[in-house]
Amino acid sequence: MEIHLKKTSQILFIGIMIFFIALSAFLISDKINRNDPNPEDSGVIMTIQNVTPTGLTYTLENPTDREYGTGIDHERILLYVHKNGSWELLEPTDVRDGGLFRLFLNPHSKETHTVNWEHFHGELPPGDYKFQKEILYTYPIRYVVEREFSLP
Repeated sequence: MEIHLKKTSQILFIGIMIFFIALSAFLISDKINRNDPNPEDSGVIMTIQNVTPTGLTYTLENPTDREYGTGIDHERILLYVHKNGSWELLEPTDVRDGGLFRLFLNPHSKETHTVNWEHFHGELPPGDYKFQKEILYTYPIRYVVEREFSLP
């Protein structure tokens, strides 16, 4: 009886190992086939222009073969101020429910948008700031692209 139980346990163990090896192979091939981006870098390049105390213009360039969702709602745009050697999130003073507005950044394309944060943050005083924009790949893969800027 003990030998039969030991053999059954070994067969069960081998079966579980084969299952996990097959699952791993499937997940790896699925990731390769979907052309998933590097988890550290989306490949999207952000530049900023026309910085004022009340807003800026930013350009997202997608040199990859992937499509990203960008959204232009306030929840996907973050603004930080550099204080005492670290970055502090500027909390909005007022948040409007403008609804989720989703755009797509097509492969090998560029998009330019203007952001006015006066309603949420007021006019920013001189200082060093960081502007962040969230972009989405396939759920749950999200990236943040960012640029720093200064106001004299």
